[in-house]
Amino acid sequence: IRATTDPDTALSDATYIIHAVPCQYSREFLESIKEHIPASTPILSASKGIETSSLGFMNDILKDCLGEERSYAFLSGPSFAREICEGVATAVVIASEDMDLADDLADLLTCDNFRVFTSKDVIGVEIG
Repeated sequence: IRATTDPDTALSDATYIIHAVPCQYSREFLESIKEHIPASTPILSASKGIETSSLGFMNDILKDCLGEERSYAFLSGPSFAREICEGVATAVVIASEDMDLADDLADLLTCDNFRVFTSKDVIGVEIG
């Protein structure tokens, strides 16, 4: 594993992409990197909120910027980075219209102290 700021290097062969850019900056960021994201790569959004200019949720922003053809998933807590790092038991939900994707991501992210549940309720998870 190595760090890079080059989107082509970082994204061209990614199995999954985790998007964690603040909602108000997501559209501009996604527009700037979209040509580097393979069309078949699913996106897990950890971003929250409603975009003030469009009143859209991340589900709307991602589909506007990256298209409706790919699979998307959305992560929701409650969770706190410090507690996760300290090993405090944490449970989150990943919601997606693609339950195979949600299950794959849950399997990938679940460990002894971090439990991931799945749901099809994308709007509920984004609002909650």
